[in-house]
Amino acid sequence: QQQQQQQAEAGALVPKKKKPKLSMAQSLALLARSEYLGLVCVLVLSYGLSIEFTEIMWKAVIKKHLPERSAYMRFMGQYSTAVGVTTLLMTLLGSQIPKRFGWKAGALATPIVIGSLSWVFFAYITFGKVEQSASALRMAVLVGTVQNVLSKAVKYALFDPTKEMAYIPLDEDSKLKGKAAIDVLGARLGKSGGALIQQAIVVYTGSILGGAPVIASLFSAVIIAWIASVNKLNVLFKAKLKERSAAQPDES
Repeated sequence: QQQQQQQAEAGALVPKKKKPKLSMAQSLALLARSEYLGLVCVLVLSYGLSIEFTEIMWKAVIKKHLPERSAYMRFMGQYSTAVGVTTLLMTLLGSQIPKRFGWKAGALATPIVIGSLSWVFFAYITFGKVEQSASALRMAVLVGTVQNVLSKAVKYALFDPTKEMAYIPLDEDSKLKGKAAIDVLGARLGKSGGALIQQAIVVYTGSILGGAPVIASLFSAVIIAWIASVNKLNVLFKAKLKERSAAQPDES
């Protein structure tokens, strides 16, 4: 853990260069050649897909619970405030996790937080009959809101920092090109891919709430792949840090 922190501080002193612009084909080729960067891309893609799968379902539940636009907008304003406060608190507390328990613990925190609460949320929608029961609908709104607040907060407090830490052992060229490729494929494909999947499910089932079991299954697959990628990346991360320390003994 101390070694990881020292590497992070050393990396922060290096002047930043501009990221190169890569096409989709160039990004795919780069990530296909590097298992390490490919796993980082899976992390980013997984976050984007998981948020798309849960957020649109949550908003559909809120609109059903608060059909009037003014009430909906007031609720979303309160939600934004809750995200800001929770993010601040989680940043202060969560920043200690990678320092004390290592990169893996910090990186696993995001899928565990998002997954555990989202499964409860999907269970309410799938089995709670939210379209017939007002109390089940209120509980779905409550659980979904807590899940979305924590999902946003944990992104800024742990996901983004641990993602940046993952680039530390790489050489400058791999770091810059890797970030550019992951921006093209991971972040953008996560959002657009999730939206396209949801549109297809709505066409097939007739409504987004009707497609909850399908979306829950896809969401579960994403979380499992995310956790598996963190475990694999952690092995490579430690190995690369050791290689870097061996190559630069004077800096350790």
